[in-house]
Parts: sequence; C-alpha cells; structure tokens
Amino acid sequence: MKKNLNRFFLLLITGISLVLNSCSKNTNASSNLLNSDSNIYIAGKKGDAVVLWNKGVIDTLSDNGNPNQVLVTGNDVYVAGLINNFSGYWKNGIPNIISQVNACQYNSVSVSGNSVVFASSVIGADYWINNQMVILDSSGIVTSSIVSGTDIYVAGSDGVGNAVYWKNNIKTILAYGINANPGAEKVNPVATCICVSGTDVYVGGSIGNTAVIWKNGLALPLKSTIPGTTATQVNSIFVSGSDVYATAIELYTGYTKTASSYWKNGTSVNLSSNGSANSIFVTGSDVYITGINSTTGAFWKNGTAYNLPIDIGNSIFVK
Repeated sequence: MKKNLNRFFLLLITGISLVLNSCSKNTNASSNLLNSDSNIYIAGKKGDAVVLWNKGVIDTLSDNGNPNQVLVTGNDVYVAGLINNFSGYWKNGIPNIISQVNACQYNSVSVSGNSVVFASSVIGADYWINNQMVILDSSGIVTSSIVSGTDIYVAGSDGVGNAVYWKNNIKTILAYGINANPGAEKVNPVATCICVSGTDVYVGGSIGNTAVIWKNGLALPLKSTIPGTTATQVNSIFVSGSDVYATAIELYTGYTKTASSYWKNGTSVNLSSNGSANSIFVTGSDVYITGINSTTGAFWKNGTAYNLPIDIGNSIFVK
C-alpha cells in the first residue's frame, strides 16, 4: 500500500500497576482457561493462516492474511484484518471483503446496534458505516476506530503526518508531524489505538521513539522497567473505571528482540523478557493480554502465561 507507516509495527486495537519481581508464571494445557469453560477469544496467526482461538479450538478463517482485531457483541464474533490480500472483516467466520482495490495492514471494526463501522486506509483515512464509505483525509491513514453511543471515533494520521483522531469526522491534532513542525522530531508521531470512557478520549501511540497515551490531548509517556528496553509505541489501550491499561512495543537496545509488559496508570508490569504484548482486555479485576511468550503464541491472565498452539496472538476479547 502506498501509504505505510514504516515504523508502525502493529501486531494488531484498542496497562499500568505494581512491578513484578519475576517473569511470568506458566501453566499447562490442562487449565480450564484453555478448555470449554473459556470465554476468551484470540485472533492470531498460525503459519500464514489467520486463526481464531476459543475454548481450546482453532478456527482457520483464511489461508493467508493478518488479523488486527477481534470483537464479540451478543452472539456475533467479528475479526477485522486482511482477508488474503483484501481489507475486510469476518462475522462468525464468514468473510466480508470491503475493498479489493488497496489492501491496508491496519483494519478495525466496531458495532453499534445494527450499524457496523469498519475503518481502514483504502483511499486515504477512511471508514465505512454499513458499507458506505466516508473519506476523512484522502492522504491520511487510519489505524483504529471505536463507536461510543452515536459517536464514531477514528485514530490515525492526517496527510501531513500529524497524529490525530476524528470524532464524527471532526479532526483533533494530538502531535504535529515533521512536515508540519520541521525539526521537532526526526520521525512522525503515530496514533495507533483509541478508547473512549464517558467524555474522556484516550489515544495510544508514539512521539519520536517514546510510547505515549494521550488523554484528551495531553500526552503521558510510558517507561519500560525491563533492563535494556525502551517502550517505543503503544499498541493497545483499555479503560476500566478510573484505570487506564495499555500494552506497548518494547525494544531492546540494538533492536535485537522485544519484551512484553503492560501498564496500569503509568506503572509497568513485566510479563516476559522475551516476547511481545500485543492486545489487552480487562474485565472486573482480571487483566488479559495476548501476544508471544518466548517463541509461541500465548495469553496472560493476571501475569500467568498460557501458551497456545498458534504462532502469535494479535488481539484478545473476553466475553
């Protein structure tokens, strides 16, 4: 695709608590969380295939592609991403290709009542509501979307590289890009994920090589506590009550490998010194994360790792 964020490693949408003294605990496959009483849905990859894991069963959605997001509403399960080489989403395993023109690696889906909002970057920064296209910026990029009540929020970048979000098609600039503010940064800021709680709008992303969360436009940088690593970009955000959770890309010096942590209200919780935390979901007092644990796809519940028979978990939803 002609519009690509070279530094945006979305392994995706849409944490921060006491620092643990050790790496994550592991459990075996006999756990009930891995079997029939689980309400955990994980979209990921197994080889080239796009897969959905739930209740110990792997459902292959397509032989090729990439899942960005899983969403469960009522009895319906949506997965947004690349369907082979086309942007779209699956609903209950059935593919709905939105565009066969340009394939975009960043795709998200939201549902409100009978309306389905799908955001991608086929023409520019654009989204579809019930298959009707709305173009926000013909030269921009969208990365994430959410529907809150009757309001549609979309995060991404505008045509000059500013990190932005749109609410009902009205743009808010979070951080200026290098074209709009030369010399401020050597790389453009990025808005990667968005969450709304009441009147507060939270956007995750990066400024320079620093992971940040914007709350109503005010940036909060996240710091890694795993030695030798830097939190470079928020890739998932979740708000539960007054608590703000996030995962981020954590790179070791020299970019040799990644680590996995989450943040709760600005404080990091270490999960693994070798892996990645790609998506977070909170229900009650339980914190769920999916990603890679060492060399295999996995999820964590409250810091305990559960390895899965997939290569990577990209997005998690807990019903």
